Amino acid sequence: MSSPVLETRDARGVVTLTINRPDRRNALDMAIIDGMQAGFARVTGDSSVRAVIIAGSGPVFCAGVDFDWLRRAQDQDDAANRADTDRLAALYRAIDSCTRPVVAQVQGGAWAGGCSMIAACDVVVAGESARFAITEARIGLTPSLMLPYMMGRIGLRQIRRYCLTGEVFDAATARRINLVSNVVPDTELDSAVAGVVDALLHCAPDSLVQTKAIVQEWTRPPVTESAITLSAEAFAKGRGGDEAREGLASRAEQRPPHWAAG
Repeated sequence: MSSPVLETRDARGVVTLTINRPDRRNALDMAIIDGMQAGFARVTGDSSVRAVIIAGSGPVFCAGVDFDWLRRAQDQDDAANRADTDRLAALYRAIDSCTRPVVAQVQGGAWAGGCSMIAACDVVVAGESARFAITEARIGLTPSLMLPYMMGRIGLRQIRRYCLTGEVFDAATARRINLVSNVVPDTELDSAVAGVVDALLHCAPDSLVQTKAIVQEWTRPPVTESAITLSAEAFAKGRGGDEAREGLASRAEQRPPHWAAG
């Protein structure tokens, strides 16, 4: 059985963490959440690592959180639901707080939890055919886990639009609202990411560590433990609620949820 997260390291100290669940469009389940978290723990503790790339196997970077993982809350008590949610929140926090530069390579698209991951990265390079959406509200959830990172990335006005509507937007729009850093032809995605990494490797490693620290401190609303706690509480409440139950059932039964108009 293949690993849910593939970890490679080249001679320059560049670590690539690849979500390896292409048959489910790299949807995040507990194995991937824990595998990615463990990968970032190793990176943070290894001073010889120069940069990290997050990638996804197959045609889609990440389709968000796995619906089976979401449904677990229907059979869990509040404490277990919250523990699950805290582990997902910890993954986003690990990406954001990684001391090394983190680059996301996005092909196909990033949806919901996939958007959360890229919002926490330092640099995001997307193929021009990629699509994005913050879809939690469409299945009765709240996108609260991404908000501590999304606020500093796309700002309040865009958050209000895309979190409230759940609409799909293209790579050009993602670039315009600053969710992604650069958009390139799909055939040039690998080389574009390699170019970003090469630029990082021309910088002094300790200087980048200090630069990341000061940027995070001064140039956006700080991601505090209080903010993470509040966002996890909101997500867990939604995940265990009646609207999420209806939203997930509607997807399984291939019908609109009862609140959908038209």
